[in-house]
Amino acid sequence: VKAWSKLPVGVDRKAPLSELYAPAMINRIVGGLETADRWGVKEGQLSLASKIINSQAINRIVRQYIDDEISSSDAVAKMNAELASIE
Repeated sequence: VKAWSKLPVGVDRKAPLSELYAPAMINRIVGGLETADRWGVKEGQLSLASKIINSQAINRIVRQYIDDEISSSDAVAKMNAELASIE
């Protein structure tokens, strides 16, 4: 928790969490990470899941399908190919 409190956060202005939140809130934030059961955390794949989300592949391909640019089978094939290439 001490290391988390020193972690710089922000986009335009960076500051340690401890300058933005009370210790009790930092404890809640860190505690929530221990109970996470989505996005590959339990499987040790959080890094891969983050890369998949950040690639925007899912959003982009679903948008192409919704806009009738590609068929559902093409969307599945394209998504499988793009996601499989992410390491």
